[in-house]
This record gives sequence, structure tokens and C-alpha cells, in this order.
Amino acid sequence: MPLLLCLHGAGSNQQIFETQTAKLRACLGEDLKRRTGHAAHVCRRRPSVSGRRREEEITEIQDLVRAAVDAIEAGRIPNVKAREVNGIMAFSQGAIVGTMLLLQQHAGMLPWFPKLRFGIFICADYSDALMTCAEPPTEKRDGNDPPEVPRLSLPSVHLHGTIDPHGRKSRKLMDNHFRRSNCKVMWFNGSHQCPNAQGDCQKASDLISSLENLPHTSDEKEITTTNSGLDSRQE
Repeated sequence: MPLLLCLHGAGSNQQIFETQTAKLRACLGEDLKRRTGHAAHVCRRRPSVSGRRREEEITEIQDLVRAAVDAIEAGRIPNVKAREVNGIMAFSQGAIVGTMLLLQQHAGMLPWFPKLRFGIFICADYSDALMTCAEPPTEKRDGNDPPEVPRLSLPSVHLHGTIDPHGRKSRKLMDNHFRRSNCKVMWFNGSHQCPNAQGDCQKASDLISSLENLPHTSDEKEITTTNSGLDSRQE
């Protein structure tokens, strides 16, 4: 099973995130259960929308994630044999960070960031910083046109709680930044949390395990968001 880069939400830590995802990881398999959580748990707060403070926060996040990736590749993480990060599992504000890193990588900004095969986004939060985090300098843009934001082709699973008060943000992150035809969506019974009912965890595990069957084509500038029929619940 692949090695996952894990990004928890604000106010959390590695131990809490491992507890929150324990049942899901158990359904995914014992090997993945051992390997998840040995990567980065770095998101302490949501990136600001604009200004110098936002740039400082983004740089800090990049540095923390790069340190974790370097430790994995250098073999400094105990009990981890794999040296390559294959996927990302992100919760809440961690999903903002994960999406930001993927967008910046697509723009050629992060040559050190692993080429991921898939992403798992659980009750994602959203920030407007994602619309500009990978934009070129103003002098390189044509006139006053807004920056183009690509939709990522990374095969991904998006898990939404049925009574999550931030559910609209989860859908916005997916619709704005991911190629809809490569997204699999599942609604589970719960609020702003990781799924913990056995049935929900098994269903999410089946979706995640099927990601390898999705094509991973080049990222595109504009992709339709027409329903592809992959949703586990119709809105």
C-alpha cells in the first residue's frame, strides 16, 4: 500500500489525527494503517487571503511539508520502508494546504513536492487564497485579467459529512480546483469529522481503493463540472 502525506486541521496534532482516522485506516488495510501518520501534520491555521502575512504563512507551510518529505526520502522516519510519498490524506484546513501545494506544483513552483497518485480530502475547508496562491507575478499577467486557476486531474476522493456546517466549503474546494471526472464523492452520516461508522468507513475505503482505476491525465485549465455519476449521494 502507498505512503500517505497526512495534513490535519487547525488546532489538531498527529496523535489526534491518527485517532480520528483509525477506523478508516483499519478498513484500508493493516499496511496502510502503519504507514499513514508518518508523514507531515503541519496545518495549524488557515492561510490568509492576501498580503505579506499570507506569503509568510505559505512559505512556512511549504518549509514544514518539505522537511517531512525530505525526512521520508532520506529514511529518517522510523519503521517506514517506502521512500516515496504516493498520496495525500487531508482533513479540514489541511485540505486547503494540500490543494495549495498541488496547485503550486502544477505551476512549476515546487520541484521537490512528490508527484502524487491520488488524494483523499475529508470535510475540506476552503480559503480564497487558493485562487491566487499559484498565480504568476503581476507583471507577467496580461492587463487586469484575473489569474487562471487550473483544475487538478489528480484522482481524488472527497468525503462530506451530511450535517457538516462547513459542507458548502468542501464542495467549493472540489468544484473550483479538481477535475470533476476524476473525483469520487461520498456523503457519510456525520458533521465536521472523519467518518467513524463501520459501514461508512468501509464504503470510503472501497472508493479510495478504486482510485487506481481512474485515468491520471495532464492537468487542464478549464474542465466542466458536469456530474459524472460518481457521487454516492445526489444533492
